[in-house]
Amino acid sequence: MNAKKMFLSMGLILFSAGLLYAQSSEERKSSFQLTFVPPLGTQGIFASQYTNQVSLNIIAGISKNENVFTLGGVANLVKENASGFQLAGVTNYVGNSSSGFQLAGVYNGIGGEGNGILMAGVANSSRAYSGTQIAGVMNVAGNLDGTQLAGVINVAKRVKGVQIAALLNIAEESDYPSKLLFVLANHIS
Repeated sequence: MNAKKMFLSMGLILFSAGLLYAQSSEERKSSFQLTFVPPLGTQGIFASQYTNQVSLNIIAGISKNENVFTLGGVANLVKENASGFQLAGVTNYVGNSSSGFQLAGVYNGIGGEGNGILMAGVANSSRAYSGTQIAGVMNVAGNLDGTQLAGVINVAKRVKGVQIAALLNIAEESDYPSKLLFVLANHIS
């Protein structure tokens, strides 16, 4: 057997073993992880299966859950839940629920429900949010229990609280409906 076939066979065996191991239901936990960019980090190709207490992602990182502190030079991607403090140069994204404080240079996204404070240079979005969303351009929430502050626009389905934006607030139901467009429309016509 020549060297090329041997390396190919070994690579396939290692890859297959990695896939089988990745399918185990074992809960993986770590008190600390360091990643340059996935999979170049302390958890390698299994990073997306770990629940971490502290994560330092030089460029970007991925994990299953984050519990205390997450720092990403560019991005933090959490597949399920995050709590505590997340800080990213560009974006934080949590697939399910988030509680605590998220700060991103551009965008914070939560696939499910969140509570706490979201601050982003451009936009924040979540399916439902309890707390405060602050963005330079836009905030979006399905249901909001709290406050949205944006430089341009806020959007929510139901608002139990207040929306404050320089241009436009949109809500199907709101405790304090915005009258800005009504006032502008009466002065323009």
